[in-house]
Amino acid sequence: MALTLRILLLAALFTAELLYITIRFDNAALLGRAGLTGAIGTWGAVILRGLVGFVILLAGLLWIRREHAGAGETALPGNFRLNPLFALGHLLAMTAFLFFSAQLYQPGTPNAANDTWLALAWVSCGVTGIVSGAFAAINPAIWHRLLRHSGWISIYSFAGILFACATSTFSRSLWPLATGLTFAMSKRLLSLAISGVTADPVRSLLAAPHFSVEIAPQCSGLEGVSLMLAFSLVALVVFRRDYQFPRALLLIPVGMVLIFLANSVRITALILIGEAGYEKLAEGGFHSQAGWLMFIGISLGLVSITRRMPWMRKHAPGPARSPASPAPENPLACWLLPFLGILATGMVSNLFSTGFAWLYPLQVITAIALLWRFRGRYQQFDWGFTWQAPAAGVVVFLIWLALEPALHRTGQPAALSAAALPLQILWLTFRVAGGVFTVPLAEELAFRGYLFRRLLGEDFESENFASARGQQTKRVRFCISLLASSLVFGVMHGDRWFAGILAGVCYGLLYARTGKLAAPVIAHATTNALIACCIPLFGYWNLW
Repeated sequence: MALTLRILLLAALFTAELLYITIRFDNAALLGRAGLTGAIGTWGAVILRGLVGFVILLAGLLWIRREHAGAGETALPGNFRLNPLFALGHLLAMTAFLFFSAQLYQPGTPNAANDTWLALAWVSCGVTGIVSGAFAAINPAIWHRLLRHSGWISIYSFAGILFACATSTFSRSLWPLATGLTFAMSKRLLSLAISGVTADPVRSLLAAPHFSVEIAPQCSGLEGVSLMLAFSLVALVVFRRDYQFPRALLLIPVGMVLIFLANSVRITALILIGEAGYEKLAEGGFHSQAGWLMFIGISLGLVSITRRMPWMRKHAPGPARSPASPAPENPLACWLLPFLGILATGMVSNLFSTGFAWLYPLQVITAIALLWRFRGRYQQFDWGFTWQAPAAGVVVFLIWLALEPALHRTGQPAALSAAALPLQILWLTFRVAGGVFTVPLAEELAFRGYLFRRLLGEDFESENFASARGQQTKRVRFCISLLASSLVFGVMHGDRWFAGILAGVCYGLLYARTGKLAAPVIAHATTNALIACCIPLFGYWNLW
């Protein structure tokens, strides 16, 4: 698998875990404490943002470099393997990390001695989780080759993120000035959009008639400027042979100005969303994720565009690919893209979330479009029916109900009940279609079709389950692959992780027994269809 794709998967994994941790635990609980616990409260958020920023920066620069690579570009090293033991180690480390986080961040009177041991265990599990995750995607022996192949990009990226974190931390003296500028620009933009805007410069309070925002120093835009400065410097160093200097130095101020202006646009949009009656959306998903999305879009877009500008680039781009020889299709795309499309659409939808998943239909539409895109590949699979599949689906359904942590009658969500009847029917139709059709197909392609077989062997598309169960060594690898893929599948189901693991084991054994991908798909669809029936019949809305 290509280096860029592996690092992007790591970026997605680490970003998802970071979002979950930051939403669940409040870092303010550690501020003011002594010793290592206090240091985590002061520097923990900066370090975590730096790690995520490093992965995103490295992946973005590698992607841009490969996108513009010439014919003489050295091929990426091959022989990539997903290591199931390191993957299992990552799951165990992150589980322990969450456990120690719950202990460390719990309210109450701090105990210095106990907090120190908790903090040490917390840091150890976090570092172990990061290292094991990285080694699960790319084994240690190949990391050295990857770093050599990428040249100095990884070192530049790390230095740039260090510089960005240091700049954002030690530039607090500039916060009042930056806050004032952001406040003035946001006020101007908001006044152009609506009337009745009031402003309190002393408190940096900007208010529409029904919604107000206090611009804290942390929201002044300096963190984004620091990140953009670091990104621009690293990009100029990485692509120094492509840019014309000193013209290319304009990338630095242009990027910093754009990200600073974008912060004012973000604040203005946040107020307008709240003023429109979507306070939860403004205070929740949009406030927490819009800044990151703006930085990623502006930084990568700016470098990609400027490297195409004749005025900026030093050399003309390589010859265009002949239409008669199109680029070969990535063999992993048909297995992973539908599932990744659902995840990506869900993350973007959460940006506009108000507490109810009104945008769930977008995930269904995205999955259908991607499944249709690869329909030619799917037609080559054995979709033969077997009665074992729905039977396994019923068994998983019973297990799911038995392990449901809060199985009780609940009323229809208030947001859905308040909507017009046609809108309710439309949303429910998409919700059932997603649960019974797109989700089983996408998840079984990713977890059983790819991950389970990929852990068994590198040539996963020709993996023979019968031979994998035959020899002792292969039986051990079969069990590890089945357990590891089921663990990942279970973790994706949040609080229902244990039921998800058991479901993954059942679906995996069914796939191995029949050799037909249709079997786990039908079983999964049967389980979800029975769960969907419990909603109107018994009122178990919490199952969704």
